[in-house]
Order: sequence, then C-alpha cells, then structure tokens
Amino acid sequence: MRARWVWVVAPIAVLLVLLALFAIDRSVEAQPPNPPTGVTTKANGTAQVVQFVPPDDRGDSEITSYIVTCESDDGGVTKVVTGPASPVTVAGMTKGNTYTCAVGATNDAGTSGDSDPSAPFVFKTTPGAPSPVSAVPWQSGVARVIWGVPADNGGTSITGYVVKPFRGSNPETPITYNSTATAQLVNGLPVGRTYQFQVFAKNALGTGGPSNKTAPITIGTPGQPQNAKAVRVSSGTLQVTFTAPANNGATITSYTSGCNSSDGGASRTQTKTLTPSNSSAQVTTSGLTAGKTYTCVVKATNSRGTGPVSSPTSAVKA
Repeated sequence: MRARWVWVVAPIAVLLVLLALFAIDRSVEAQPPNPPTGVTTKANGTAQVVQFVPPDDRGDSEITSYIVTCESDDGGVTKVVTGPASPVTVAGMTKGNTYTCAVGATNDAGTSGDSDPSAPFVFKTTPGAPSPVSAVPWQSGVARVIWGVPADNGGTSITGYVVKPFRGSNPETPITYNSTATAQLVNGLPVGRTYQFQVFAKNALGTGGPSNKTAPITIGTPGQPQNAKAVRVSSGTLQVTFTAPANNGATITSYTSGCNSSDGGASRTQTKTLTPSNSSAQVTTSGLTAGKTYTCVVKATNSRGTGPVSSPTSAVKA
C-alpha cells in the first residue's frame, strides 16, 4: 500500500518542483533594459529635440519604446513623451523656464530606470506673431507699416522683424529689419498699386509665424490725416478740422468726413472738393441728429485713390 502511494505522489512532487524551477527561471530571464546614456537636447524653434544612446544591455527582449521626461526646477510644467527611437521631440514646456530631460527604455518585461539627466536648458521657441498690424501710404513709392510687439517672445528677447509685401495675392521679397522698432518704411513700391503686408518677429532661435495681413492700401495715395477734432457749429452740424496729410506725389483733390453716433443719431458722410479758394483742412458735416453724440473721421483723396482714415475725434454733441 505504501509503495503504491509513493508511486502516485512522487511524480506529482517532481512535476511541482519542475514548475517552480521554470517559474523562477522565467522571472530571472524577464528583465527590462538598462537606461539609455548620453542624453542631450537642442531647440528646433518650436520644441526641444532629445537625443540619447540606446543601452547596450537591452534585457531579455527588444526595446519597444523610450519614455522621455522633461522636468523643471523653477515651476515649469512637466512633459512626458514616448517615442520609438532617438531623437524624441518634446513640445509644450513652459517658455523661459529651466529644464532637464531623462530617458527610460521599455521592453516586454517593463521599463528601465531613468537615465542620467541632460544638461539644464531654458526652454525657448521662435516668437509669436505681431499684432495688431496696419499700413499707410507714406511718400511716393513708400508705405509705412506699424505693428504691435508679440504677446509671446518665445522665452527670449526679440531681435528684429521681417516685413513681407503682397501685391494683390502675390508675395514679394521680404525685408528684414534688425531692429526692435515697431514701425518701418517699405521703399521701392510702384505708385498706384495696391499692397498688403505681413510682419514676422525674430529672436535667437529664428523667425516666428506671420501676422494677419494689413488692410489693403494704394501706394501714392494721400497719407493719414492727423489731429482730427470735431466742434459743433450749429444744431445738427459739426465742423471737422485736422492736419492735412502728405499728398505723396499727387495733389489732394478732396476730403471726406464721416460722423457716426453712439446713441442713435443719424450717420452722415460729407465730401469737400478742393478748389484754389477752398482748400483748407476742414469739412463741415450737416444733417446730423441734434443733441446726439458723435465721433468723426476724415480721409483724403488724390488722383491715385483714397488714403487711410484718421483716428476718430473725441465725442461731441451735434
């Protein structure tokens, strides 16, 4: 009886031992890779490119991916990105903050520890787009382009701007200005042609994206009237005075004022044709609603077309 029992139990015990040894062997074999080495980073203008050397010891199976973790020591947002190989591009870090990046390697058994970190770097990109942008005729063959500083400098100082002219829908050669001034003259434009302009900002990493296009202007039309003021001369009548703009190479033939009400009064436009005896920089606009509040603008016209409107006057009652 005992012998039969031994013959039954012994094979089961041997099987259990073999299974245990197999499980131990599998647990020893299933090893994740070592960490990558030689982690470096460089900026590409929109993100940080992280490069590294794959580990010599890749564990017991092929590496399937790498996990890049970029952390800031001064409050920047942490970014984690997975990629199949070196390099891995990491975007969306906080501009102007200091970071280091480390890399882990993953295979079927798991993920290694992190590599040694990269050298610290300040995350920077190219600047955002200037805004707002505008343009006015300046002299014969010249436009003046004006813009606002971008809200986002990319984490480093803006060093200059690029202005791209468009004749109709056709782009012309961009002009680079290595200056932080936010207004520039664009020369050599053919008189009578219509132009728009885009502006780009530059910093140490390169040139950023384009602004919106300016409103179209015609080269050689009059400039923008300045210092516009409106005064009431009688019930329902305002006189708009201003500093006459440059004619930009062709005699100004008329001024046009437009007065709009903020409280329900009737809007009116009045054009004054200039003559030798009536060429003063003023336009009288009648037909307004008495007692209502108005602001007015004025623009000048020559044989090449009509220039830009002035800034609005202060509000005044008609």
